[in-house]
Amino acid sequence: MRRPVKIVVWVVAFVAAAAAGAYVAAHTDPFPPGVADPGERPTPTATVPTSPPPQLRRWQLAARVESQHVLHVGGACRSDWDVQALVRERSDGSVAGSALATLHGEGGCDFPTAAVQTQTLTVAISGRVRPTDPLSMRLLFEAPGNADPVGSTDLGAFDVLVPGFSFAIVPTSASRVATGRPDGNEGRFAMVWHARISCVAGCR
Repeated sequence: MRRPVKIVVWVVAFVAAAAAGAYVAAHTDPFPPGVADPGERPTPTATVPTSPPPQLRRWQLAARVESQHVLHVGGACRSDWDVQALVRERSDGSVAGSALATLHGEGGCDFPTAAVQTQTLTVAISGRVRPTDPLSMRLLFEAPGNADPVGSTDLGAFDVLVPGFSFAIVPTSASRVATGRPDGNEGRFAMVWHARISCVAGCR
């Protein structure tokens, strides 16, 4: 075979091989299933927003309390109180708080007495929110503690009537609640609450 003819044959064979290689490359996946493409960007995943847990509510209780001890022999002892409390809601629907009762005025009796009148008391509060319309709650008061001055006595018997005292109240509405009972010596204890409770946090 002459040299020019041989060159032409080689050129044709080379071109055919190159064309076959290009065809195979164009129809072959360089990253078959199971093989990650190092240059591939990860597919973004949608983030589903979650609602924050509801904020538990807090209420401020304010009350003026009039208490008295009427004696069977005549006369009475009286004491008036300012009661302030922060009541917190719990996740189970119950509420709890602590109240500070401060003597309003001096307190005293219709007759001379050597007893020292209490000036401040603390009172624990428990209760439960009622999902009524409008919302209401029932509050229960425990025995007062931390009497100041130490060893003093409430002449009006506020500290006697408060333990176990309970009433229902609607936020933003004023409530008047009266209670009383015999003192066991032919006299009588009496107490009147003028109370209001307002939501201060977590309100809608």
